[in-house]
Amino acid sequence: MIELREYQKNIAKTCLFHNCLVVLPTGLGKTHIAFYIMSRYKTGLFLAPTKPLVEQQAKVFMEHYSQDVEIATGDNRKRQYKARYIFATPQTIERDLDRLDPERFDVIVFDEAHKAVGNYAYVKIAKHFRPKRIIGLTASPGHDIERIQEILHNLRIQRIEIRTEEDPDVKPYMQKKLIRYVPVELTPEYKELVKMLGELMKKHAETLKKFHIPVPTKATMSASMQEIDKLPPEHRFPAMIAFSQYVNLSHIKELLETESVLAVKNYLQKLDRKKQSVKALLKDLEPFLKKLDEVGEHPKVKKAVSLIKALKGKKGILFSQYTDQIRYLKDLLEKEGIKAEIFIGKHKGYTRKDQLRTLERFRKGEFDVLVSSSIGEEGLDVPVVDFVIFYEPVPSAIRTIQRMGRTGRFREGYVYMLVAKGTRDQGYMYAAKKRTKQMYSTLNNLKKTLEEAKKKTLLDF
Repeated sequence: MIELREYQKNIAKTCLFHNCLVVLPTGLGKTHIAFYIMSRYKTGLFLAPTKPLVEQQAKVFMEHYSQDVEIATGDNRKRQYKARYIFATPQTIERDLDRLDPERFDVIVFDEAHKAVGNYAYVKIAKHFRPKRIIGLTASPGHDIERIQEILHNLRIQRIEIRTEEDPDVKPYMQKKLIRYVPVELTPEYKELVKMLGELMKKHAETLKKFHIPVPTKATMSASMQEIDKLPPEHRFPAMIAFSQYVNLSHIKELLETESVLAVKNYLQKLDRKKQSVKALLKDLEPFLKKLDEVGEHPKVKKAVSLIKALKGKKGILFSQYTDQIRYLKDLLEKEGIKAEIFIGKHKGYTRKDQLRTLERFRKGEFDVLVSSSIGEEGLDVPVVDFVIFYEPVPSAIRTIQRMGRTGRFREGYVYMLVAKGTRDQGYMYAAKKRTKQMYSTLNNLKKTLEEAKKKTLLDF
């Protein structure tokens, strides 16, 4: 049995007597708390989103707690469910619910519990079973109060246990983590191109306004489309063309400002050139495209490379949004003499086996930098690293916390977030900060509400 730290013991006391949501930053041992609780019951079910994570957790549990374990994933077609403890993917259990008695498990653990919303398998599983205890584990359930309340409702949570790296019972176990926001100034050449795109967007925005259509953003795109559908036929087509052009130009502008010239070219290459709207777009972009080859490398690329060079001898993860950009950054690092590999979701030419092989090579120290998409944030056993670099900020509190949690676990860690000044990067950076703060505030308020409701129930009784 693994010896629990002081804060883990404190959390475990709550988990023994109540259905509990455990919110702990990545690397602070949420799983060990769950294993301890499971070992105190005769039977248990541990759910994790991916097969590699299920297998990894089952291995640790068998080493320290019990050998009476069965792994239930899509690869195991002879699932018996006879062992005391079952480690499974939620999709597998969901398929087998008609075979499983609602009273089958004394305790169920939902790893990455923030997924217990909507139609995700966790919701159906929680509804089917009647265990004595439910434990939800997450580094971040998100900032939205309605989403958090949905998680609490779906998992029948009675208590919330939250810790941050600053809590007094956690602090003694924490390593120093430097978090630095790195402002990057676009070159005059980049700014000129951005201005050209802005002028084209303005032209299409004016067309939309003429038809009383809201200028689309990522949040309002659906609403703008609905308004276009209400227009008479003679206005609908020109409004639709203006809408399409504006959305394409907006995305090109974002790629230019926050990614690279390559990202812009790859996006344009993938557009259907048979469409009339695409032909019109490319014609409008001719002056822009002539200058595109002259602007050179995006300053964020140079900054990422210089940071990694300065951290020579250390292992790290460079997170980026787009697959093409990830491949490009990896090749660039290799040219600079830095050993790097890509780590992306299952993709043409990149399989689950490739993912696991890459992680094993990274663990063995065969290369220094993992250039990763969001797949590196959760769901796979990514090794502990010395540094994490955000090529671009992400507005999600969940994703920001998970990325930052990849470093500073057992030794000093560094987090760098590259922020192109005057672009969406800045908005995303502030959104992540605000939402993270909001998340902890919401959780603490809900924690008090649950505790007060329990006291009231006891007094009424």
